[in-house]
Formats: sequence, C-alpha cells, structure tokens
Amino acid sequence: MGDVLPMLERPVYTYREVDRLLGLNQDTAKRWINGYRRGGHSYAPIVREQPLHTRWVTWGEFIETRLLSEYRDLDQIKIGKMRAVIAQLRERYDRRYPLAYSRPFVRARDREIIARAQDESGLEDEFWFVVRADQYLMTPRTQRFFDANTYGPDPDIASDDALVTATRIDPRYPDVVLDPERRSGRPTVAGRNISIVTLAGMVLGGDPVAKIAEWYELTEDQVQQAVDFTVVHNLAA
Repeated sequence: MGDVLPMLERPVYTYREVDRLLGLNQDTAKRWINGYRRGGHSYAPIVREQPLHTRWVTWGEFIETRLLSEYRDLDQIKIGKMRAVIAQLRERYDRRYPLAYSRPFVRARDREIIARAQDESGLEDEFWFVVRADQYLMTPRTQRFFDANTYGPDPDIASDDALVTATRIDPRYPDVVLDPERRSGRPTVAGRNISIVTLAGMVLGGDPVAKIAEWYELTEDQVQQAVDFTVVHNLAA
C-alpha cells in the first residue's frame, strides 16, 4: 500500500467542481489556483506556488480558494497583490497552505503578521483579511470563512495549531458540510455520512420529504436543505 497523503494534500475536486460548489464564474477557480494566460502573457496563480499540469484541486487549495470566494461579489480579485500576501504567509509559517490553519486568525500577533503582509503588498482595503481597530480583527468576510470551518489537529505536524477538517460553504444551508473524510469531500449532512445528492435525488424522484427524513433519522429541514443546495449549486442528482 502507498503512503497516505496528508489531508491538505489530498486531491478532492476538479476546477469545475470548485466553481460550482463555491458559486464562482466558470474557470475562476482555475485562474486563482493555477494561473492563466491572456494576451500572450502568463499570470501566476494565487493559491499555488507554481502552475501544475493537473485537473485536480487538493483540500488545502480548496480551503484557500474558499476564503478567496468571500470576495467574489467585488469587481475583480487583485490577483497579484493577493498572491504577494499569501506568499509572505507561506514563507513566514513554512506551510504550503497557511490560510488552511487556524493560527493566522485566532492569535493577535499572527493577525498582525497578516496585516503587515497586506500593507507591504499594497492590497486595497476592500480585500483585506484583517483590519486594525483597537486591536487587529478579522474582517467580516474572513470571520464568515473562519466561522464556517471545523478545525482539528494536524496529525502530520507536531503543533498546537489546527487545520480545516470540514467546511460549510453556503450559509443558507448550515447542515450541508464538505469533509474530505466523508464521501471523498462531496457534500454530506453535517455529522452524518449521508450524501445530499442522494437525498435530493430521492425527493426529486417523488419520495416525500417527511418519509426520507424518517428513514434517515434527519429533520425535514435537513432533507430540504439537501435538495435546495443540490439545485442551487447545479450538482447532479
């Protein structure tokens, strides 16, 4: 048997799946994660250090893209400046995916490190991850990202830090969770190994919501969330 990949290095989604899950325009995930070419020029990625010839996105890459997706309502992500911020954090923490850990967000001195990286990159304030008030605080976008995550110990690093082990990606559906340890990262019901696509398929196929809830020991609201999430995010049911 081969070695088990660390959680953050596990390939879980394709670029197209990331776009659908995070509600991004087509090919946005690929541009952010792997860079792109336009007008004869090559543009380096935000999330990866260098482009890779692969269609797969790792859990760590997905989580950092998940944070960037909080800014999707703004006109255009400042790719070069965002890249500079993450590159500084990557070097400071000696981690490929520094924003997939809790430490940069929960400790005041680490939020200050993010603030310095923002300042040195010239990142405009609407894209900041943290802001200075009486102390350094997470911006509302970063706070939403942080609150949506479940953090747990990293078995591959001897540290008191924690990495993202699961995440909720749409606040309208709080019982829909992505966890690389369940169904290979496909959306499931929180705390259960039940595919939401399976539930949605049953409902759309004519089974009553109340009966499905009874069969799987779920609430009717959880079943309805599964249906709505599947439809809104254009997943196959």
